Amino acid sequence: MSPTGEVLDVAGLPWDRTVATLVAKMALPHGAAFHHRSLFERFGPFDESFVIAGDLEWTLRALPQMRGVFLGDLVIVARSYDGISCVPRTAFLRNTEIITARRKNGLNPYPLRSWPVYLENWLLGALFRAFGNRGTVEVQNLYRKISGRPPAPHFEQR
Repeated sequence: MSPTGEVLDVAGLPWDRTVATLVAKMALPHGAAFHHRSLFERFGPFDESFVIAGDLEWTLRALPQMRGVFLGDLVIVARSYDGISCVPRTAFLRNTEIITARRKNGLNPYPLRSWPVYLENWLLGALFRAFGNRGTVEVQNLYRKISGRPPAPHFEQR
């Protein structure tokens, strides 16, 4: 959501489609996920050594025992685009943590299906280093406009 409340993107898929894409990218909007306490008792808490991908690492760890229900018409969470997992300055760290989480859970760190995620993060990181936050947001908004989506708001670096 934008700071003015405009919906910029909707995330979430039925569980069977979410599980199929979880091994490639974090397809579960974790802020809108509810997990039974028994999963945390069985698989432990989030690994706090992860700054961004702790939810992905925990999900990969617990995935064999997870069963999900998707409530498509229910809005659970609205997030902004200025969180640490979204801003351009953390793009390289996102890739590092995704690769680390996959390795920690015995998965191929570079599966073919993950390359679009890695490439997007790498491009954002490179744009940020070359043009700073404002220039990167302008390039992102150009892409969003071309793809028919509303522009993301400009957030200052924190």
